[in-house]
Amino acid sequence: LLFLSQAANAEIKIGKGSLTFNAGVASGYVFRGVEQNKAQPSPFVGADFTHPVGDFGIYLGVWAGASDSNTSPSDGHNYEYDIYGGVTKTIGIATIDIGYASYIYPGATSNSATTQTAEYYGKLTFAPDKQPYTFGAAYYVDDTGGQKNGSTKLDRDYYEFYVTYDFGVI
Repeated sequence: LLFLSQAANAEIKIGKGSLTFNAGVASGYVFRGVEQNKAQPSPFVGADFTHPVGDFGIYLGVWAGASDSNTSPSDGHNYEYDIYGGVTKTIGIATIDIGYASYIYPGATSNSATTQTAEYYGKLTFAPDKQPYTFGAAYYVDDTGGQKNGSTKLDRDYYEFYVTYDFGVI
C-alpha cells in the first residue's frame, strides 16, 4: 500500500489555519490488518481543517474511500466515509493527540454488516529534533459497544505502536 499508492495534495491557508485536500488510488485498502475492499484498487478523497487555538491545535476532517464488505456480498455498501476531529498539543519533542472518529458505511444493511462504528483515541508521538525518525503509541476505544457480525460481537479496542523514518527524496 505504501509504495503502490498515488496521491495528490493541496493546501489553502485560512487565517492562521489551513484546509488541505488529498485524493488518490491505493493498490489495496487494509485497515488494522483486515482487507476492506476485496483486494481491489481503492480510490479515496479527503479534506482536513487545522487551526491553532492558544497552545493547542484543533483539527476536523472527512475522508471517503472505496470499501466493500468481505462478510456478505449482499450487504449493499461499496464505500465508506469517516468523520473525525481532535486536539493536539506539542511539549518539547512529544505531541499528544486526543480525538474522536466515526466510520460510516452507507447502504450496509444492519443485519449483515456494521453500518457505523466510532471510537475515541489518544496518541503520543515523539519526534526528536533534526532526526529523520519518529516513534509513538496510540490507543483506540470503541464507542459503539463493539461491532456485530452475525451473532458474533467483535471488540474493537485497539493498541498501536509505530515508527516512521524519512528516507528523503528517492
